[in-house]
Amino acid sequence: MKEADVVVIGGGPAGINCALECIESKLDVLVLEREKKLGGQVRTIPSRIRNLATQEYTCGEELADGMEQFAAEILQGRVLKGVSVESVDLSTLTLETDTGLFRGRTLVLATGYRVRRLALDRDDRLGEHVLYRSGPYLEALSGKPVLVVGGGDSAVLSALDLVKKSSSVHLSIRSSEYKARPDLVELVEKNAKINVIKNSLPLALEGDDRLRSVSLQVGGRVTNVDCEKMVVKIGYQPNTELFRGQVELDSRDHVVVDSDCQSSRENVFVAGDIVHNGQDRIAYALGSGIIAARAARRALGHNI
Repeated sequence: MKEADVVVIGGGPAGINCALECIESKLDVLVLEREKKLGGQVRTIPSRIRNLATQEYTCGEELADGMEQFAAEILQGRVLKGVSVESVDLSTLTLETDTGLFRGRTLVLATGYRVRRLALDRDDRLGEHVLYRSGPYLEALSGKPVLVVGGGDSAVLSALDLVKKSSSVHLSIRSSEYKARPDLVELVEKNAKINVIKNSLPLALEGDDRLRSVSLQVGGRVTNVDCEKMVVKIGYQPNTELFRGQVELDSRDHVVVDSDCQSSRENVFVAGDIVHNGQDRIAYALGSGIIAARAARRALGHNI
């Protein structure tokens, strides 16, 4: 069994910044990351990142690569990638992984989000035409009609990217209002090639050997929208299943914490997207990682 003062689950911005702060505080730290690369959901951001007071990044991949390079330099072997945590016992601060057991004197949970999926993509015939990332498929979607589902930043950004290549773009929004930033909404509203359908909900995929349309419930009626692909951007689901029943979660499965990122379980701290009442911003993930590290330090008996 491998042991450390602080074991961090998750190698996104929150987990890595937490580990960097631990190093500054002279704490022995280990970071366990399931993927082969660090960055978490940051790597899926297709657009420019302009809301960090560092520099502008062309996309999330660029930011994540820089983070990985810096982490390798400073953390030097304290980040274990490709390690899948299979079970967690928060009472003993022990983790069972596919590579062995780990135990921390404190734990920091920074497992992040995953994309929220529609039940429609379970359609055996047509589910393959439901996409959750548009960036890698822009060329393949060139000249084809596309339906984008969602009203937040990610959905609006996808619609704006796709309209440059696709023959037509429909944007289905569940409510009467966008959740996206005002500047993005303005760009969509000004683009005559984007057909915005508010108060709409996808009901079924229609087609034979390929997707030909999606039926939408719009208010009290049902209408069909012609498309060959559907890009779904309806938010994220916190990765907290491993902790259910062991720590207090809110109604949306986020971990409830106090102002020091302390969970309801002693010596278990939380950072990033899974924090109740947190913010889905990189800057928040970075800051909460530092708060969790400093709280872990105090729990270990160090004065700050």
